[in-house]
This record gives sequence, structure tokens and C-alpha cells, in this order.
Amino acid sequence: MAEPDLVNVVSLDGKGGTIPRANLQRAIDEQGFREETTEETKERVLQQKYGGSEARALLEGAASSLTLGGYDVAARALGADIEGIRERRERSPIASGIGQVAGAIAPALLTGGAGAVGAAARVAPAGVASRIGVAAGRLAEGAAGRKVLGLAAQGAAEGAILGAGTGISEVALSDGPIDAERALATIGSNAL
Repeated sequence: MAEPDLVNVVSLDGKGGTIPRANLQRAIDEQGFREETTEETKERVLQQKYGGSEARALLEGAASSLTLGGYDVAARALGADIEGIRERRERSPIASGIGQVAGAIAPALLTGGAGAVGAAARVAPAGVASRIGVAAGRLAEGAAGRKVLGLAAQGAAEGAILGAGTGISEVALSDGPIDAERALATIGSNAL
């Protein structure tokens, strides 16, 4: 026996379901259902596939910011599920954001440490950005003789480097091929 022709529907309270196409008109007339749009179907499938992945979004966010987007570039180069990384980030923005903040500040917290953890934090791209920021701050403070200018220069240097890392991540997770013009524009605008 052949499978019935099924159609996705949405109830008045927004819940989705599937019914035989032969029952669609009756469900619309008598129960207030409507046919699910193509966009709603796509969104539902993506939510089922990537929603509820807060822990993974947190770890991917931390890896991305710790490496100034290098994690995302490597993931793309190695053929990883770029759509998955992007969708988890969008569907779990709080977890991803916490991970990104943790990845960005971890080197600053760990660079004074001894042993392998401290050494790894010092050579991580975010750790290097922190050290460049400190050097820029000292240079500005020495030239101007004002602590506040040194702190501003440090913040500006670190912000520009971390912003460039965000741009690198954005380019790596984008759809389609990467061209130099788009990559430079995206990275440059994020660094400002």
C-alpha cells in the first residue's frame, strides 16, 4: 500500500504537525489549521537539528575567540559542519557569548600561571592580542605621560585585534566561497 501524501500543518496555538493531504481542507475549515510555509518548515528542521546545543555552542564560542577565529577557519578547511557551528551560535546566543567572553579573557587570567596552562595561554592568539595591547598601552603612556591614555591605547589595540578575530570567524562561517575583497572588508570593519 502506498504512503499517503502528507502535508505539514500549524494549529491555532502554533504547534506543528503532519496530516494526510486529503484531510487538509477539513483541518483548515473545522480546526483552524493552516499549511506550514516553506520557511517555517526550514526553521523547524534547523531547530530540531541544532537547537538545545548550549554546551557545544559555549565550547565552540570559547575556541573561536581564544584562537581569534582560527578555530572557525580550521573547521571550514577540514570540512566540518559550518552550518552547524553557525546555527548553534545563532540558536544559543547566550551560551555562545559566554564562551566567546571566556575564550577572550582566559589568556589574561592564565598568562601569569606557571606550567603548561600558563604557557599555552601566552601563545594562544587571544593571549598574544592581550600582550600587544599591554605593549601599546605602555608605549602610549610613556609617550604621553598619562596613565589614562595608556589604558585607552591598550583597550583600542586589544579591541581591534579581537574585532579582527570576530571578522575572521564571520568570514569562515559564511556561505559560499571566500574572496579576498569580502574577507578584507569584513575583517577590517570588525577591527574598527
